[in-house]
Amino acid sequence: MNQNIRRKIKLLQVAAMLPLLVGAQDTIWVRKNAPTEKETYSVAFSADGARVFSGSECSPAYLRVFATVAGSVSWEYELGGTLMCVSGVKMSTDGTHVAAMEELGNLLIFDYSGSTPVLENTVSTGTSGAFALDFSPDGTKIVTGCTNNKMNIYRVSDGDLLHTITAHNTWVMSVDWSPNGNFVVSGGSDNLVRLWDTSGMLIRTMTGHTGAVQSVRFSADGNYIISGSKDDRIKVWESATGNLVRTISGHGGDVMQVDISDNGERIVSGSADSTIRVWNFATGGQLMQFGIPSSGKVYTVDFAPDNHHVAVGTAKGDVQLWDIELPTAVADEMQPGSALQVCPNPCTESIFIAGPEAVVAFTVTDMAGKDVRGNYVSGKYFSISLAGLPQGVYVLSVLTANGNTYRRSIVKNGFN
Repeated sequence: MNQNIRRKIKLLQVAAMLPLLVGAQDTIWVRKNAPTEKETYSVAFSADGARVFSGSECSPAYLRVFATVAGSVSWEYELGGTLMCVSGVKMSTDGTHVAAMEELGNLLIFDYSGSTPVLENTVSTGTSGAFALDFSPDGTKIVTGCTNNKMNIYRVSDGDLLHTITAHNTWVMSVDWSPNGNFVVSGGSDNLVRLWDTSGMLIRTMTGHTGAVQSVRFSADGNYIISGSKDDRIKVWESATGNLVRTISGHGGDVMQVDISDNGERIVSGSADSTIRVWNFATGGQLMQFGIPSSGKVYTVDFAPDNHHVAVGTAKGDVQLWDIELPTAVADEMQPGSALQVCPNPCTESIFIAGPEAVVAFTVTDMAGKDVRGNYVSGKYFSISLAGLPQGVYVLSVLTANGNTYRRSIVKNGFN
């Protein structure tokens, strides 16, 4: 192949990295968690998906509730006095309560049976630091994770302490209640994931992370536990056995928080590398990567009940709402026109290409700019196998014998 063709192939590879209008994920809105810029440490959807709850750094710290559709603020609360940053927020499944974990160990419980939340109890956990909380599925109890190695379980109605559990050798970084209400999973700065019954009996310990476990989540069916760590890894465990199902790698910084969609198909993660990533639960393959780089570290992520909206909180004080539904139609920027035919699109196993001119080379690039397929070809008609690639959006670029470059986006739905 002559030098001119080789030079054009290099340009083809560069062109594949230019933006396409593929719509794999869209920012619905971006709001601030407070009147002045403060880091967003926690976000949570209501059980019906209609509201997003956020908590900010201090001083003072703020709580806000946003309407999911419009992004408008329906409630704001300033933590005054000696209270510091909000390290965690949650809404009860029945929608009657919201709660916030304050970093110095104070648990704020609000009654939300009316139009706006009203502070009902402020509970001291007796610690100098706290990170996490979760409501029981029936909304009657709250579990907290603190720096004194303890998980505490409180009654929501009066804030009474029901159980104290020495959960880890060091700080308890994250807690999550099982969907059936019988268990609590915890993640610690001792790199461990632990499963407990609600009386405080240790069921099992899961080892394998090499950094603090900052986030743990049950799947909606309770069969799996997802953990995210400062070792930049996500792990999936069987709840019933503690067996490691898979380790997911890809982030270039601490995994700050993870969540799994209610339908069990996707994991979302936020990282200190300033990206949000979505993973195929069944395979561990990355489906997409996105974010607003200027927003900084991604502290918190939460899946909406509809399985395709994600709330995000960042170091620049953003509360973001994203739609990550994979597109069913594709919009492209192509040069010099739309004459390149690709079918089927969306696809599952392979695509067939019909070009307007004889093609001499092609590349397929993922949304991170990495070449995943490529070859020299000859002719107007050829096929490309996408076997083994995770579902997601890719960029196809072809170079013709006449020196023209054509580009199309490809949607791949599922593994082969």
